[in-house]
Amino acid sequence: MVDDLLKKSEIIREKLKTSDDFQVILLQTARLYHVYATCFSSNIEVSLDRKLEHEMWTAFKSLLTFAQQKHDKLTPFVIDCLLGMYQSLLHAVLLQQPPYLPQWKSAAWFGQIAPSSSSSKPCRPSSLRYLGQHLLSHMGDLERYRGMVDEARSLYQLSVRLLPGNGHPLNQLAILEQTNHSVMDALYYNIRSVTAKFSFQHARANLKRFLATAIQRTPSPNAKTARDFEHCVVHLLGHLLLNSDSSSPLSPRARQYVVLLEVSLPDLLVQRQFSREQLVRMVAVSLFVLDECHHVDFFRILLEHTVAAAKDFYDALPAIHLSIVALRLRVAEQEWSQLPSTVWHSLAELLTSFHLTPQELDDGRRWAHIKLFEEVELDGCSLVVFRRSESNKSSLGQQPLTSDIQDQIRAQRVLFAAQDLLQSRLVRSGQQVGPLSFTYSSPGQGEAEPTHADTAVEAYLPMSKSHLDSRSRPSVAIQAESTSPSVRTTLDGAIGVIVLSIPGPSGSLRHPPARGRGVEQQ
Repeated sequence: MVDDLLKKSEIIREKLKTSDDFQVILLQTARLYHVYATCFSSNIEVSLDRKLEHEMWTAFKSLLTFAQQKHDKLTPFVIDCLLGMYQSLLHAVLLQQPPYLPQWKSAAWFGQIAPSSSSSKPCRPSSLRYLGQHLLSHMGDLERYRGMVDEARSLYQLSVRLLPGNGHPLNQLAILEQTNHSVMDALYYNIRSVTAKFSFQHARANLKRFLATAIQRTPSPNAKTARDFEHCVVHLLGHLLLNSDSSSPLSPRARQYVVLLEVSLPDLLVQRQFSREQLVRMVAVSLFVLDECHHVDFFRILLEHTVAAAKDFYDALPAIHLSIVALRLRVAEQEWSQLPSTVWHSLAELLTSFHLTPQELDDGRRWAHIKLFEEVELDGCSLVVFRRSESNKSSLGQQPLTSDIQDQIRAQRVLFAAQDLLQSRLVRSGQQVGPLSFTYSSPGQGEAEPTHADTAVEAYLPMSKSHLDSRSRPSVAIQAESTSPSVRTTLDGAIGVIVLSIPGPSGSLRHPPARGRGVEQQ
């Protein structure tokens, strides 16, 4: 059946090549769409093998170009027609395997009727998702052509969620944000397009072109706003990535940006000028800088100050979660030796401030199939991999959870990620230390002695490779500045001992604070 339909499509394409009449081209394009839609409805696998989705877009783009050149006033009408055709086919795809998608306008609104799919042959879910992403991505293109930025962004983002590992819709998002003068979002999506599992072919060239243009503008000398801070980040990455020799020392201008970022970030976090989305995306950018340019300063600045601010600014926790998971993947590299000891001290305080009970930790494993915001945002990205068997599944169809449940799940996962981080470091460093565990104690009783039911925690972290043989140095105890007696951080030059304690069943239960609010003191 598909072969017969393809013969019809060849005849229609020949008519399109020889015609110069707008009405004829519009009518023949509609007929060509109906032939292709019938092919997809009857056999999606064969249609994709013949690349009919690309032939359809080529025909649609030719019609749109012809309208823009010859009949510009009719361009909005043509875009509406093409959107209707794509929506009609999308509805036909959803009839075979309906994923969770928002309600669309009825295809009849555009005068189109979805082809029947009752005679279709079964196909792989991955093929359905690919076709759905292709349709959504080009629908976003059509919305972008007529200046509907919000609609285009929503379609592109839904396309990414349908098949996270494809870099094409991420590249389209980068183009959209660059047109919208959102420099940090444009930088982020360019990087996501480069680091996607199936990266866009011209993504790296597009990223360098964007940076070369962005650094021509002079940034603000004082990064007192989130926008100024983002411009400094773009300039720093531009100076690092466009430098032909990544091993050369930082230029004076790049060092100036590093100092400016470190000085301004604490105040911006206190003023709540960053959303959780912005912080997560900046961490992703810092990981790209870390991998591509071997420059740790931006990652260090973000981790150090977000951990310090997290107890009063809970929206920083997704970025911390992402940073800890990313560090686990890089435990054998030099980044550990360049992180200050205060990071581990603040992290120990933060983890203990959650006050999760053993029962809550066990309950956290029941939510292993739920994807949090940061996990959805970085899904399909090679910069970070979340250790869950469900990480390869699409987040579409996931039922929304209340903010309190999300906050508790995130606190549990940050705790698990930190435990996994310490265990990974112990394995990589060759230390003969048992698996990390927790000491359960009640508030006001100090640290409990290990018993048959309680195992003491002592995670040895080599702070610097140059100090591995200097264990004879005197130890310096640093007491966490917290009312809770269950945190102790000890550094002895060669190794750092972090003891994390969590109140047991007899202790008072304290859930993570509401989003954006600080942790109340006991």
